[in-house]
Amino acid sequence: MKSTGAIFIFLFLSCSNFAQKDYRALLNIRGGTSEFCISRDSTFWIATKTGDTYYSDGFDKPWHYGNFISSESEPVSGMTFERASFFNRDTGYISGFIQKDGKQDFIYWTKDGGKNWEEVKFGESSWIDANYIDFNGNAWMSGSSQLVYYSHDFGRTWTAFDKIEPTTNMRISSIYFRDTIRGIVGDFWNRIYITNDNCKTWQKITSPLDQKKYKNIYKGARPEIQKAERFGKYLMVNQQGHIFYTKEDTIEWKELKNVIDFEYDNKFKRVYVVTSDLKVGILDAAFKPIWYSAEKLFSAPICLRVLNGSLYAWNRYQLYKINQKKLDLIPVYTSDNPIEKPALTAKATYKVWGVSGNEIFQSEDFGKTWYRLSFLPFYLGNFKPINDYEAIISDGEFSRFDLLTVTNDSVKTSPYQIVHPLDHFWESPIKEFYIEQGSQGCFHFQSERIAYETIHDTTFVTKYSEKVNGKELEKKKFKNVLNLQEITLLLKSLNNKPDHSLQLNQVIFSPATKEKYIKEIEKISKVYSNSDSPEFKIGSRSYSLPYQNVDFNFYKTQYDSVERINDTVIRTILSQREGGWSTTSNWIKIAFTNKAGNEMVISNSDLSPNAWYQPWVITVDGLSIPVNSLDITRFIEKGTPEGFIATESDMNVQAVFQIIDYLYREKL
Repeated sequence: MKSTGAIFIFLFLSCSNFAQKDYRALLNIRGGTSEFCISRDSTFWIATKTGDTYYSDGFDKPWHYGNFISSESEPVSGMTFERASFFNRDTGYISGFIQKDGKQDFIYWTKDGGKNWEEVKFGESSWIDANYIDFNGNAWMSGSSQLVYYSHDFGRTWTAFDKIEPTTNMRISSIYFRDTIRGIVGDFWNRIYITNDNCKTWQKITSPLDQKKYKNIYKGARPEIQKAERFGKYLMVNQQGHIFYTKEDTIEWKELKNVIDFEYDNKFKRVYVVTSDLKVGILDAAFKPIWYSAEKLFSAPICLRVLNGSLYAWNRYQLYKINQKKLDLIPVYTSDNPIEKPALTAKATYKVWGVSGNEIFQSEDFGKTWYRLSFLPFYLGNFKPINDYEAIISDGEFSRFDLLTVTNDSVKTSPYQIVHPLDHFWESPIKEFYIEQGSQGCFHFQSERIAYETIHDTTFVTKYSEKVNGKELEKKKFKNVLNLQEITLLLKSLNNKPDHSLQLNQVIFSPATKEKYIKEIEKISKVYSNSDSPEFKIGSRSYSLPYQNVDFNFYKTQYDSVERINDTVIRTILSQREGGWSTTSNWIKIAFTNKAGNEMVISNSDLSPNAWYQPWVITVDGLSIPVNSLDITRFIEKGTPEGFIATESDMNVQAVFQIIDYLYREKL
């Protein structure tokens, strides 16, 4: 096995000749989908759940909008496309939940490359969950009807095969055929079957979960077979994000550690894999490593396909073509419409800069038309123009800052260090500030704010204290005094060392914290045993234990060993943001305003905040800078009434729980 320095060609990363500006827009893909299609003739198709279609005539060709285009103002039910499947340039079909007159028993089929579509019935009404085609005209589908549908004539006519399990509710989630008779299916609930006679008979295969090759650790998690393939002497599956393979004649599943996806190359008899660190590898037919890329993908791919010895990896707005010689990346561009106004715009001297996601634009006509300067391999968190040709940028996690420079023939980035970020703000004395916390979602809004104003330029007193719940405003009685020296000490420490390091071991661990933590675990254990939800509260403290059969003894006995973990690891744990997507946002912040009218905000926003509200983000002078600081939390506690935030001792207990919970997940 070798890791070669394969050439990473980022096609159209930046416009190498600015005399010919790049006015192509990123394709506006509406709706979600988990698949893309590449035909035998190297044409590409995408169909989405909103009923939209998109296509391209080749890897490096522009994308176009298909004949199916949904309306944002008038969505149509019964047009939930799961995928487009094309055998060649001309012939293909669209499947999913497609309904007419109360029935979902047809697909849309084309023989002229998507110019015209006709309804083709395949059998009983079914939401098509699983689909597989080969380039010889064979196709297999299955879904909510639990039947398997087969076509031998490029999807023009279909034959229905009986349910695999006649008396159960087995719904197939993945289907794959190595040839016209030998196939494999997996379902949403831990079942795997193979057939050697094209669906006439089936043989059940023990799953990795059945063999206890991994633990289904989360409550309510479906043991889904997300992907199943069959080739040579082997079967290969993705079950709940775990990748396994086994010999077909002796079922003994082996896990491929640190692999998140795979795709078999039938022509060259090898397996492409994507690793957890987003590198691409090639394994031989016996799963021995042949090659790994030196470069990483932009992000985890949504779908993989193989054609003519190359792996194609798609993650919505980027498309990769990967083999041992090179790794090509091309954004999903279209010339069918101009570049829309970027999400963020900023005027420099003569030009206007624009930023959207990981794209950087400029305009020379005050924002009427835009051209692309660069498509970066990370999403932007900071963008601050210096002039027409320079800007400070960072990634979305604020973990790296760069100086972006536009020259006559290229866009370059170089490392940039943030030094004394508060200097400009401090040129004018602080006039006032407020401390606020709140929560907002689809059906709620609540916030609490304590505002301070200065007297005699050295003392700050409460100006007002109020609480908002929906449309109701409640004035609170709270009087407090803070002196300028306290604020100065806090801001000086942040200005002199914006990459502030936490010294947590001295703060978190003490006999009092240990005693309080053990009592908290006992409370958590009781609440957990009587709760139907893995999410619950004890007082103001939120906890999440989405595991099956929680070992609370582990949480109790690990305290002393955690005390020996170094600060760097603890900071990493307490800086992790909660995953997933939610319409709810919880925030806490301090907003300072100086006498020149400039504002500096120190904030934390997350669905479920870490202990001590780490990490904080300072937003000042057009930049957002992450900091780890206990002093910020202490300042808020001092400047707010009791109960506004948790006490320091409570936050220490929460910190210990987060660290041990992290270790528990690692153990599982």
